[in-house]
Order: sequence, then C-alpha cells, then structure tokens
Amino acid sequence: MMQIPPVPIPVSNVDNSILLTMVVQFISQLKANGLTSGAIQVMKSSKWPIFSWINADTPTAARILGFVAASATSVGMHWTYHNGTLMITGLTLYAIIHLVFDIAQNYLMQHAWYKIIFQSMFPASPAPVQAKP
Repeated sequence: MMQIPPVPIPVSNVDNSILLTMVVQFISQLKANGLTSGAIQVMKSSKWPIFSWINADTPTAARILGFVAASATSVGMHWTYHNGTLMITGLTLYAIIHLVFDIAQNYLMQHAWYKIIFQSMFPASPAPVQAKP
C-alpha cells in the first residue's frame, strides 16, 4: 500500500504582535463605545434637571450626542496632543476616509450597544410635562 506524504500547511506571514494589537484595539473600542452608549442612555433616563434636554422624546439630541461621542473616540486614533500642541500628521485623503470610517464604525457600535443592552436596561424617561399657564 502506498502512503501519501503529508502536505505542509503554510504558516501565515502575519506577525502575532500585529494580530494582538488589532484584538486589543478592537476590545478597547468595544469598551469605549459601550461606555458612551451607556452614558447617553443613563442621561436619557435620568430625573436630574441638568439632563432634561435629552429624553425619550428627543432622538435628534441623542443622535447628535452619539455622533459627537463617536467622533471623540475616533479622534484619539489620528491626532496627538503633546506639550500643549495639537499635532495632526499624515493628513492624506486615505487618512480622512479612514477617520470617517472610524466615526461611522463607532457610531454604529454605539447603536448596537444601545439596541442590544441599554434600551431594555435603562428605559428612557419621557419628556417632562409642561404646565399650561
């Protein structure tokens, strides 16, 4: 009986440290967007007067706040603040497209956190009823 020799399986050329960096970055983005989504939902369900501008009846305010938060969590990936100087390096078309992609990704991840976890955990308060004069 003739034996078939084993076929060598090629090992990927990707360095393990690159994969580890990608995993750590993804997990940190999950945490940042989860915290942001949770904070927005807690603000919406809060009874404090300082948060009366955001509630269940103000979806536009929540979306704007979510976009600002998604932008803020994306900025750290592309900008550096060092010794009182904001440094924006490598400003290319690719970097701008990548930043827009990161903002969209963060916004969608926040929305996923909201839909899957926070919408049912912390129901948003309805708008306060204004007394008629």
